[in-house]
Amino acid sequence: MKTNFLRVAIVLISFNALSQTTDYNPFSENNFANFKDCNAPTSSAAEECFRKVLMKNFDASFSYQEEKTETNTNGRSVYFNFKVDSIGEIHKVDFYDSDDKKIREPLESSIAQLPRMLPPTEDGIEGNTTFILELKIIPEERALFKVVDIKTRFEKPKTKEKENAETFEFNVIDKVPAFPGCEIEIEQQRKQCFQQRMMKHIMRNFRYPEFAQEKGIQGRVSVLFVIDKEGNITGIKTRGSHPVMELEARRIISKLPQMEPGEQGGKPVKVPFSLPITFRLE
Repeated sequence: MKTNFLRVAIVLISFNALSQTTDYNPFSENNFANFKDCNAPTSSAAEECFRKVLMKNFDASFSYQEEKTETNTNGRSVYFNFKVDSIGEIHKVDFYDSDDKKIREPLESSIAQLPRMLPPTEDGIEGNTTFILELKIIPEERALFKVVDIKTRFEKPKTKEKENAETFEFNVIDKVPAFPGCEIEIEQQRKQCFQQRMMKHIMRNFRYPEFAQEKGIQGRVSVLFVIDKEGNITGIKTRGSHPVMELEARRIISKLPQMEPGEQGGKPVKVPFSLPITFRLE
């Protein structure tokens, strides 16, 4: 699926505006791999079961603990991920920002002990799942684990992909979606208003993640989302160098207002849209 790419990169520079948490629940918004014993009737029950099995495994097999010193009284966070392939096998752990073997080795060993999972399915196709976690290490206390994001991918054969007749690209649609106040009949002005409001929205809602600021983490996040036939923002997806950046980008986009939907042939349609957000500290 082709999407419009906002040509003007949005560079966000901040030292004072910080963000620590979001309301994003990765389990409620993703079809994910799960343990065989977690075949629950509801998504909330499946999530609860997944968390219990995962944390039980960590409690039993991860025993790393740090001593309290003058420089680490508040603890620290380590971000990592592990992948589950389309047959349910668990692959190696990847770390985003830690080369500490004292953490890496016991964590890799702990993940290796997880039971095989059942992959997610979509249209009869089994998918791959990446779980992104935060490990919070508090001196002289038990380590805490939190699933901060889940990414699922389905490798569908191109011959089986169906062209969605109700989805149209931003650049070719008869009438692009409109922010409140941008309901202009002249299409070029309507597009300009959309892009201006988008940039203002991002700048107004941006908060540089505190963890990223402390670690000096910078980079670009590619964001893709869909404006549906009711003007709602759906299917937000991100790709970037660090999960805290991706979560911040997703939080910003999730705050977009309901819009006037795009139209093709006088009928409302879905419109995918993508843009880069560049995080930079100066």
